[in-house]
Amino acid sequence: MRPPGAILAPDESIIVTVFKFVEPPENNEKQMDQKSRVKFKIMSLKPMSMVLPGVVGFKLLGKLRDGVTATDLVLTVTQMLRKHGVVGKFVEFYAEGMGKLSLADRATIANMSPDYGATMGFFPVDHLTLQYLQLTGRSDETIAMIESYLRTNKMFVDYNEPQIEKVYSSYLELKLEDVELCISGAKEVNNSRGAEHSRDDEDDSVA
Repeated sequence: MRPPGAILAPDESIIVTVFKFVEPPENNEKQMDQKSRVKFKIMSLKPMSMVLPGVVGFKLLGKLRDGVTATDLVLTVTQMLRKHGVVGKFVEFYAEGMGKLSLADRATIANMSPDYGATMGFFPVDHLTLQYLQLTGRSDETIAMIESYLRTNKMFVDYNEPQIEKVYSSYLELKLEDVELCISGAKEVNNSRGAEHSRDDEDDSVA
């Protein structure tokens, strides 16, 4: 059930209305003035059903422990998403844990989308977005304008403010402090193992 005041995220399907443009018959086109030709071209509004990808909401809470890297995080995230099943879907990472992830951490997770099978993994527009714009040479006036536009349209996420609960097709949640040091092969990242278990696995294989 949708929470009161929740923002609806794209779901499995949606009905849209499109304009259908029709060219007038050649034998009548010469007899029409410009205004009549424009009226003739816009014939009707017709509803059309189209499929949109499901959006998986991936909630990140807390922060990574000292010594745990973005690689450990992305291996954990990939394992969870493969188990969940996200082929052909979008994955949106959200919640207060996002404020503790650097730009490089986010890029590492997003670049792994082919490995966990999603169409794309993306992140909210927040203070790091503005820092990136500054880093890439945008003027202060341009950055201020962008921030003002995003805040006005409720597209900017400020982690110091109450967060609006969104509606997704499905949900996952990860506490960042639970992420462990991981070891994984190059091909099957979904089979990554915690470093603390690797010695036990080695002893079992020798035995």
